[in-house]
Amino acid sequence: MMVSEQAAAQLRANSNFSGLSHSEARDFLALGNVRDFRAGEVLLRSGERGDSMLILTAGEVVVRLDDVERSRDGAGAVFGEMSLVDPGLRSATVTACLDGQLIEFPRSRILELLKEADPTGIKVLQGITATVSQRLNSVNGSIRREVARPRGNVFRRLWDGFSKGRKVRR
Repeated sequence: MMVSEQAAAQLRANSNFSGLSHSEARDFLALGNVRDFRAGEVLLRSGERGDSMLILTAGEVVVRLDDVERSRDGAGAVFGEMSLVDPGLRSATVTACLDGQLIEFPRSRILELLKEADPTGIKVLQGITATVSQRLNSVNGSIRREVARPRGNVFRRLWDGFSKGRKVRR
């Protein structure tokens, strides 16, 4: 696959991949499979097993958690990165708003990089791990604040806070 300079720059602008050099970003993108998509197409579905990560190179998508819109994202956005760390079930549904293009990375390809101790694979895993850690810290902080000053149904307020359309940080 021929990777554009723009796609490599978009990838490096994402916090998961900011530690990659420009050439490492190009090399990493070359490992993925380019796929076009149409408006209305579901790219990832909540509750389905995750086995790949997607990087949007063109178009726009909406991310929904329990039918609540969490964010709208364009080129450079990354989805499904948790499946590289934990091949569990997807937590959100990602649907295309506009026609576009993405690069899909099967978990197996990332694991191959890590088995070879490839520096690019290690940097990718470090970035994804940092993002997951930030999300966990945010959730822990919300729970800590609610437990410190409970008012009524703590769990209901926590759930409402997570599902009222707060933008998911990437």
